[in-house]
Amino acid sequence: MKTKILTRNKVLFDQTDFPDGLYIVKSGKILLFKEGEGSTFLHVDTAGVKDIVGEISALQNKDRGLVAIAYSESELVHVPIQDIQSVLTKCPEWINDIINTLCGRLNSLIDLMSEHRIHNDQKYLVELSEEEILRYRKIILDYRKE
Repeated sequence: MKTKILTRNKVLFDQTDFPDGLYIVKSGKILLFKEGEGSTFLHVDTAGVKDIVGEISALQNKDRGLVAIAYSESELVHVPIQDIQSVLTKCPEWINDIINTLCGRLNSLIDLMSEHRIHNDQKYLVELSEEEILRYRKIILDYRKE
């Protein structure tokens, strides 16, 4: 496992990226956005210390589904996809079935939240103005041009 440092406003991954693993937040905050149909770009959640980002896509080995951007300078521990797959292949099939079912339900919930513009009301969720959300949207659009 390697440590990764992200500067403020740096994109960790885009929602169409294929997973390289998952990330555990050691310090800082990571904003998670869902880009939906048309111009919807919803701030879904904020990951803080000890939270994990990219876990759903890493467990299912599917596209990210969310955009992750550093809100502040952040230190992350990267758990490579090969390590995750190694553990999952040792589990009984029914454990993998449970994981896939839970991940599928979470993805459906995230899609529903995005469709109806519902955000997570957790206490550590960073309050973003419409201007800030537009700025983060521009950051991800610029990232896609690279």
